[in-house]
Amino acid sequence: MVLLALLAANGEWALAVLPDESKADPPNLDGLRTGRLLVANDNINTFPFAKSVVLLTNYGPEGAVGVIINRPTRMSLYKVMPDIKSLQGKKDLLFFGGPVSGNVITFLMQSEENLASYDGVSRVFGDLYFLMNKKVIHHHLGGKYKLARGFAGYAGWGPGQLEGEMARGDWTVRNADTATIFSQSPEKLWDKLRKDPRDGVWTFFHAPVEAGPEPKIATL
Repeated sequence: MVLLALLAANGEWALAVLPDESKADPPNLDGLRTGRLLVANDNINTFPFAKSVVLLTNYGPEGAVGVIINRPTRMSLYKVMPDIKSLQGKKDLLFFGGPVSGNVITFLMQSEENLASYDGVSRVFGDLYFLMNKKVIHHHLGGKYKLARGFAGYAGWGPGQLEGEMARGDWTVRNADTATIFSQSPEKLWDKLRKDPRDGVWTFFHAPVEAGPEPKIATL
């Protein structure tokens, strides 16, 4: 188990538990692993996970952590982080990442630099990293990076919890890539990733995707 102290937007400290991926892998159900997408099936019918697409940022014996990648809010990142001058004038929105620690800002960042050497940063795959450390986030948003997206909160599962949801048929696992993760049309992702199991042909379900709630976040 890896414990990480996070500085929340309100200036208070929060404690996050990241799965320890150095231990033996848990039973692998349908390809569960860090860097995979969880696409909600129809039997998940309550917010925030109904019609959601979740990127697993950490997965191990101690549980799983991820962020919902198709729930943009109407709040701009610059409004939340006005001291990051590189965000000024951009239309990047803050996303609702999940129900855990909603006042904590996390980031997905694609960078040529190996960010995994920093505390509170984990590699998702390739050059994509998950950042939960406020100082590291501020430092790298002011520097060079390829793509970045901010999230209010995250999703978390305890040991065996996600495996139980998989066994119940709550989720379908899909491969992930940066084009999907940083999609400019996130509201269409759930439709796009739904696959008809009867014939293996991509199908489209036009049920509306509920927008993320407006998070109560103080200026960073």
